[in-house]
Amino acid sequence: MTPGQNYVIVGISGENGEIRTEQPISGTRTYVGRESLATAMGAINACKFSSVARIRQPNGSDVTQWQDNWIAAEGPNRGQLLKMVTHEGDTVVSRQ
Repeated sequence: MTPGQNYVIVGISGENGEIRTEQPISGTRTYVGRESLATAMGAINACKFSSVARIRQPNGSDVTQWQDNWIAAEGPNRGQLLKMVTHEGDTVVSRQ
């Protein structure tokens, strides 16, 4: 997601491909900088990105989600997502 980009998640289901849900999303993504990330394979140099997204729910309410992503900066895993931390309200989810 580039700064200021808007897009829509469309949920399609049914045998005729009917659109069941549409969720407009707007937000920003910021390059934070380089960090060394400890992994099971050892320390890996990564680029950290932070983003905030406002997601319109099917019921009309809005949810704000903050996310930090670490992407491998070099080596054979360059460009691969290494870690993601998502904050939504009081809920924090971390995936490595």
